[in-house]
Amino acid sequence: MDPTSLNLYWDLHCWEFNFNIIPIGLRKSFMVRINVKASILRDLKLEQRRPYGNPNGLLY
Repeated sequence: MDPTSLNLYWDLHCWEFNFNIIPIGLRKSFMVRINVKASILRDLKLEQRRPYGNPNGLLY
């Protein structure tokens, strides 16, 4: 069975914003990424991934 997930993506002219969350189940987690669209700056990005819901910070 696949986990329920919510994906949001915005194309904001010169940069992109992507948000993904898995709100229920064993693999509760989220991911946020912001990056520049210009090819010369494509390595310039901010990405955060983190599980949540478990006090130990582990996925299982």
